[in-house]
Amino acid sequence: MQPIQRQHLFNYDLLRGIAIILVAVQHAWSMSELDVDEWGLLCYGYRTFVNCGVPLFVIMSGALLLDAPIRPMEEFFKRRFTRILYPFLLWALVVYLISFLSHRYDEVLTWKDFFVNLVPYLLSNKINDFHWFVHMILALYIIAPFLQRALTLCDRKSLDYLMLGWLLVMVLRSFYPNIYMLKYTSGLFPYLGCFIAGYYIRHYCYGRLLRWASLSGVILFGILDIVTETRLSYVELLMAISMFAFFSVRPMNRQPAGSTLLVLLSRYSYMIYLIHIPIIRALMSVTCSYHTPDNPGWVGLQPLWWAAAVLAICLVGCWILEQLRLPASVLKVLGITPVPKKG
Repeated sequence: MQPIQRQHLFNYDLLRGIAIILVAVQHAWSMSELDVDEWGLLCYGYRTFVNCGVPLFVIMSGALLLDAPIRPMEEFFKRRFTRILYPFLLWALVVYLISFLSHRYDEVLTWKDFFVNLVPYLLSNKINDFHWFVHMILALYIIAPFLQRALTLCDRKSLDYLMLGWLLVMVLRSFYPNIYMLKYTSGLFPYLGCFIAGYYIRHYCYGRLLRWASLSGVILFGILDIVTETRLSYVELLMAISMFAFFSVRPMNRQPAGSTLLVLLSRYSYMIYLIHIPIIRALMSVTCSYHTPDNPGWVGLQPLWWAAAVLAICLVGCWILEQLRLPASVLKVLGITPVPKKG
């Protein structure tokens, strides 16, 4: 099977836009302390879908990076690794400054404390614990060029065994977490499998039949996740993989009608991820109304309004930045993806 041509595919724009919506809703819900089992079926149904957001980002990264032409290591780290690292450092510093001025840190009370704790807080993810995703994706980016070279030596059958082995380990980790050989597997392992799955699907999976099979997988894994009360983490990963397969097996070389908003969200998704938590906190501090047990309907819907407001604020902010005619290099440092070239 010949790999698809290296051109901009709007499949990934749609998925990336969907993924950042799921992440924003997830964080708005959890920060409002509504992500609890007492909500029952509503909670499990919500978790099933929003927990696919981060795995979708990882799967897309694997598809785009591991199936790309092999380049010299220096070029890879210069073009790819720094594209993630620089916006992270910039916005982490901004969030750290805002949090310091808002007196959110017990150990950072003076400007001396601010500078002394900057690097330790950055390395230990204490600036914003929701930035764990960036630490995880940077770890995957470090091994990506080595993994890319290794995958070129694997045939389809070898990759089949690799993916089945990953799934077996994930299942055993869920049911038998105290198996000594599995007990100390890293938290990176589940996302490493998603990373490789993106390459596997993009490189080998095509056809209408697979598209409908992947849609069936989304439905079946979603139902299974709800029935098991979202306690089997690997089911959510399989649901995200199925969702990715559904969107990716038919390459879209042209922007679908009515997808402008998702394409914009895709271009701004990384910057939105880095800054959306402080915006949610600001909205919560202004409204101060998410604890209203006498009105459960409003409690359930309010995080959705927060997520919509956050995305709207970020879209407007990014649009204003683009109207300033800033150089493309500056936009990349801010976490904004340039407009894709036509053709």
